[in-house]
Formats: sequence, C-alpha cells, structure tokens
Amino acid sequence: MQDRRSKGLCFNCDKKFYPGHKCTQTQFLLLLAEEESHIVDQPSTPCEDINTMLIENQPLPIHLQLSPQALTGQPFPQTLRFKGSIDGLGVTILIDTGSSHNIMQPRIAHQRQLSITPTPTFPVMVGNGAHIFYSGLCSNVPITIQKHTFQVPVYLLPIQGWRRVCICGSG
Repeated sequence: MQDRRSKGLCFNCDKKFYPGHKCTQTQFLLLLAEEESHIVDQPSTPCEDINTMLIENQPLPIHLQLSPQALTGQPFPQTLRFKGSIDGLGVTILIDTGSSHNIMQPRIAHQRQLSITPTPTFPVMVGNGAHIFYSGLCSNVPITIQKHTFQVPVYLLPIQGWRRVCICGSG
C-alpha cells in the first residue's frame, strides 16, 4: 500500500490517482442463463461451500445482475442495511440498487421450512469470472422490518453470511 501511495496510484486500479478519480473498470456480478438444452445440473449432493460450487468460466448470455456487495455484504453507499426477520429468525436485510433480483441463503429457506419452487439451474457469475448456482425460488418470503411484513419473491443463492437477505432496490 505504501508503494502505491508513493507512486500516486489508485488503491483499486493501476491508474494515477487524482481528486475526482474514478476507476475505469467497475466490478459487478451477473446471474446468467444458458438455453434449456445446455443447462448444467447441480451436484447431486447438497453443498453449502461456495468454493465447491464454482465451475469453469463458460460464455453465457446475460440474464440477471448482482452487485459485489450483494454477494459479500460489504458496506456500500448504494446499499441500505436493516435488521429484520423471516418467520421469527433474525436476519440482516440489504436493500441494494445494484442488484436486479432478491437473493438469500438456501439454509434460511430450509430452516424456516419455506416453500421452494424448483427452477432451471442458472449460474451466477461472481467477481473472479467463475460461476455459482442458485438452487430455487421462494415465491412469498415473509420479510418483517420494524413490524411491517412484506411478501417478497427470493432466489436461493449461497451468499456469504448465512443470515443475510439481499433485496433489489430498483423498480
């Protein structure tokens, strides 16, 4: 870090830093889908470890978008963080304007015995270009924030922090 500072380089990219500098490459995550005949099956054994769900980089058409903050839960100016609950289970709710769909850990759905609709397996491209799979859709997740309950459709994706729900803030 000291070396980058002494050379006047940005901490996030290799460009010269100056007041008002913006990195040219922004990182984002995408939920991608293949044609139905090319869909990759999920592993037959359930796996909660995100590293074991990575597959080789494949060219896939763009379908859905997730911000890096949605996957990791890192603070970001465009993300609102709330404490809430799903059927009495305390969760952290991130309202993220950089994501196009709602996501949560599959373990929450299984623990709260929510109705899971099986869907075609879609890989999600993460920041390093690898893919992880989402494992279904819960159509009416009862999310409560400060005594207000919302019925929200949520895709199941193994995000970091198992008591975290990411809600898209657009639309």
